[in-house]
Order: sequence, then structure tokens, then C-alpha cells
Amino acid sequence: PADGSKAVGPRRGTFFRASRASTAWVARSPPPTMAMIFCMSFLLSGAPGLGKTTLAHVVAQHAGYRVYELNASDARTAADVESRVRTALESDSLRGHGRPTLVVIDEIDGATGGSDALGTSGFVRALVRLLERGAGAPRGKKSQPILRPIVCICNDLYAPALRPLRPMSQIVRCYRPPTPLITRRLREICARECLAADARGLTMLCDVSHGDIRACLHTLELLHR
Repeated sequence: PADGSKAVGPRRGTFFRASRASTAWVARSPPPTMAMIFCMSFLLSGAPGLGKTTLAHVVAQHAGYRVYELNASDARTAADVESRVRTALESDSLRGHGRPTLVVIDEIDGATGGSDALGTSGFVRALVRLLERGAGAPRGKKSQPILRPIVCICNDLYAPALRPLRPMSQIVRCYRPPTPLITRRLREICARECLAADARGLTMLCDVSHGDIRACLHTLELLHR
């Protein structure tokens, strides 16, 4: 820093505070307790196309973390928690240019199946055990608590597979912004991309896509080609 003070890494709770301040369309839950501020598991929910994954990346960078993203639809087994999630959490910060790692698990509600899939004894259960027991430690010593955030992203907050994860996570809900706000933002994008579009057409696009901002952008991209 310019004042000559010593730079420090992200503090516990930084991600929580940054996530609450990053957008006006994140649900305002009750005032955070100390347990919430020091919570290391976040469950970010909302309809498709609202930018939940982008929000997680932006907030993580703002809070000083390097992001390791994992799609739960591809990593379905409990072994993936051990081989990929735990490894990312326990890795040193050298790979992240001095920054600690934050794990983003996308579409955690998108895979269902038998006992070895995203079910009772599968991915989510293994993730819960990791959160309960903490990260690994040398043999003969107790496991250390998780000190780096895990952000789980889902469309359906109340999917049965997420039942054991909800009580131990800080839940952040994302809602559809008002149509006029989306329309105004799309007009700004069209102006920058030199794409002719009127407010009525953009409003209709928002209504047809049910507020799916990603779908709106894909449609405009196709029209621009």
C-alpha cells in the first residue's frame, strides 16, 4: 500500500462482506451474525442466466482470491471432492501469484443419480464431510478448519441433493432485475457494439427470455454477426 503498511492476504469474512456489496439484486438476508461472517461455505442460488458464476469470480478477485472452478455436473463422485476440491484448498498460494485459492463449484444441483453420484453418499455428502472435518493435517495431528471459501452455485436451492449442505452454508439469493434496468443495460451494450436496437424490441427480448441476461446477450450476438 501507498502508506507503507504491510500488505496482508484476504481476511476471513472478506468474501461475505464483498458479496453483499457487489450487487443490488442479491437478496438482503437478516443482519449477519459472527457465524455467518466466518462461514466458509456459500450457496449462491438463482435462475439461469443471471450471472451467478460471474458474480462469484468478480467478488473473489475483489476479495483477493484466485478462483479454482469446478463443474459438479462433470465431477459427480465423492472421490472428486478428495482429489480436486481438497487439493485446491490445501494448495499453496504460489500458483495464484501469492493469492490463496477460492473454490467455485458450479451447477451443484445439476447432477443426480445413484449412490455414487450427487446423492446421499456422493459428491455433496463428501463436501459436507470436508466442511465438518476441515482440511488435512500431518499424521498424528488434528485436521485444520477450512480457512478458504467454497462457493456452491445452484439454480434450485431446494433440490433434495442439497439438503445436507444448506444448514451449514450462508445462502445468497439472486433475483431477476426489473425489465427496465435490463433494457437500459442492453441499450448501452448495443450502442458500444454499434448494433441498432430500439427500447421496445429490447423489452420484448427481456420478456421472451424471462429475464435471462445470458440469453439476451447471445441473441444480440447472433443478430450482430
